[in-house]
Amino acid sequence: MKIPSFRIALLAALLPASAFAAAVQDDDVDPAKIDVRDAIACRLDAPTYAGFANAVAGDDAMAAKLGWKPVKSTNFLLKEYDLPAPITVAGAYSTRRIAFTSSGILAILDEPDPEVVAGKEKIENAMGSDGLVDALVASGR
Repeated sequence: MKIPSFRIALLAALLPASAFAAAVQDDDVDPAKIDVRDAIACRLDAPTYAGFANAVAGDDAMAAKLGWKPVKSTNFLLKEYDLPAPITVAGAYSTRRIAFTSSGILAILDEPDPEVVAGKEKIENAMGSDGLVDALVASGR
């Protein structure tokens, strides 16, 4: 029996996706045992992070259990929280504010130039922010 090539391609595309979906649906992740600093620093494997993010960002009751308070934001792309105590991220920056985006978690820092933080973490920005920073300064925001 000959299998049409489009079915082989479809099967090849679906197998990894189904394995990933099974891993992401791990119900063994206890958000209370996850250190939010590890999530921010990308030190969690994908299934653990997905379980943590889905449990916390998708459920205000779970966030409240952790002592996180939702922060009203005009940015509909972020779900922001105020933490019960400050955390230190990127070695020296303290914050009580975090936010979830559709693809990750971030610490909200009072630092006007993200390249300062990125440089200390040895992260290169493939797209320079000089023009953006100059435009923000010129706008007075």
